[in-house]
Amino acid sequence: MKGFIGRQRSFFALGPGIVRGVDGEINLNELLDTAHRIKTHLIIGGSFVSKYQPDQDPSFNLPQNVGAYGGRVTVIRRRL
Repeated sequence: MKGFIGRQRSFFALGPGIVRGVDGEINLNELLDTAHRIKTHLIIGGSFVSKYQPDQDPSFNLPQNVGAYGGRVTVIRRRL
């Protein structure tokens, strides 16, 4: 599991936005204690990133917090 949090850059200065995220993976073979008996290994992972910035523009109705997420599956087949 990895995570981060920080301020958004605006050229060489810091902007008003805060960026944060998390990423993680689970190795199902290690979780089920079958890593040495099965040829196929399965790893499932995912990540999430969000940006928070206060809405200071009265002309537009913008969201203050915007998020994005993704998932992945890794399949590794060994030869025995």
